[in-house]
Amino acid sequence: FTMKLPIIGFGFLYAFVASLILMRWKDPVVLALLIASVAVTGFRSLMLDRYQMAGGANQSHDDLRGWERRYAHFAFLFAFLVTALNLRVLITHQPLIHTGTISLVFIFGAGVVSRTSCRPAICVGSLLIAVVPTALGMLVHGAIANEQPLHGAFFILFALLLLAVRAMSLGSVGH
Repeated sequence: FTMKLPIIGFGFLYAFVASLILMRWKDPVVLALLIASVAVTGFRSLMLDRYQMAGGANQSHDDLRGWERRYAHFAFLFAFLVTALNLRVLITHQPLIHTGTISLVFIFGAGVVSRTSCRPAICVGSLLIAVVPTALGMLVHGAIANEQPLHGAFFILFALLLLAVRAMSLGSVGH
């Protein structure tokens, strides 16, 4: 509940990447994801403020559990938005766009581990939601025939990199 700047910063990065895609595609799904990301970032920021106004860590155990649950729900929701954007762009063969969205997974994962490793359920849940469906989408995308040399091999590599980083991140959480 003290990491407001990274949460807002990641929300901005997500919105920036989604805006670039939207300028290129004019896709209503990307627009919906962009709007959702701005709303969720705003709600997360507001939640952090309200937590501090309610007394921060000086609240009752039950109150703190409620705050933790809300924090987890918003973290999981943003992890879903990261996955949704990645899966949406996998309907095309545009490597620059894929690079932008896959970068969001790595940035999100690093932030989740650094902010929530002390709460393994939130951290592991967020990582699983953001990484596993994205990696599976990469594998499926890599299996689709394409005239670009090594297209499939690179998407399989991206999927394996995601899964490897997830495994390393989970090791860090355990540590």
